[in-house]
Amino acid sequence: MNYVEIIDFYDEKFKKIFEEYFKELGVTLKENTTLFSEIEESYHKENMKCLALVDEFGIVAFIMYQIEKFKSSSNFFEETVGYIRELYVKPNNRNFGIGSNILKKCESEFKKENVYKLLLTFEPSSFEFYIKNGFVEDNSYTPKNKMRCLIKLLK
Repeated sequence: MNYVEIIDFYDEKFKKIFEEYFKELGVTLKENTTLFSEIEESYHKENMKCLALVDEFGIVAFIMYQIEKFKSSSNFFEETVGYIRELYVKPNNRNFGIGSNILKKCESEFKKENVYKLLLTFEPSSFEFYIKNGFVEDNSYTPKNKMRCLIKLLK
């Protein structure tokens, strides 16, 4: 298996695994969905990255992430964090360390950019996974989606 940066969000392999991911979340995408154009826009506008782990059969996992900058209202303080937007491993590839490995690869990408704090929201079913990977719950952030938030400080 090797890592590949996804830059074509209309690629059928990417669309297929993203649809699988959403279906697992209980969301069925309509045929005329604008989701992939929205992802494409985020890729350019928000400097979002997408890293996939690929084997001979296709994409087995992906992680979408970006750097966020928060400023205090007075602009006196600024905080730069790594925001993990999505992380998905195909069900038959789980429990083999793939999710942890792609997360570690993402962490090393953030470190290259001198970003040492990660932030994400999560589905309740993935809580234990993130805790095992060094995240802790943090109620000091208020996500737009009202989900719980986890953070991790990188060394």
